[in-house]
Amino acid sequence: MGMDANLLAIGRFDKDLLGYDQLDYSDNCYENLIESTVIVITLFHCNTSMSSKQLADCFDLEPWDFGAHWIPSQSMRWNLDKKAEFLSEMNAFEREEIEFLKLLVDKDFCFIYQPNG
Repeated sequence: MGMDANLLAIGRFDKDLLGYDQLDYSDNCYENLIESTVIVITLFHCNTSMSSKQLADCFDLEPWDFGAHWIPSQSMRWNLDKKAEFLSEMNAFEREEIEFLKLLVDKDFCFIYQPNG
């Protein structure tokens, strides 16, 4: 059976996030949102089993080990440049997306690897 996967970010809304295309909705949808409201962002979707496994490898995860899918911001800080480079090589993230990922880490967002299959 094939699989696909998502990389989700969960954290508190901050107006600094506006202006990035990686938000799930347009900026005007967030206009009246109170800062510090918890939001979920789908950062990346892998369409194939191979790319889903590569994404898991990037974060040292086993795709089907559900107990390890939560990635705290502290864990993302460790080797963040290496992770960003890996995502860039996968053609998953471009420069603006890497900047957004780093901003989310700076804002203490946590991340979830979500496999489907």
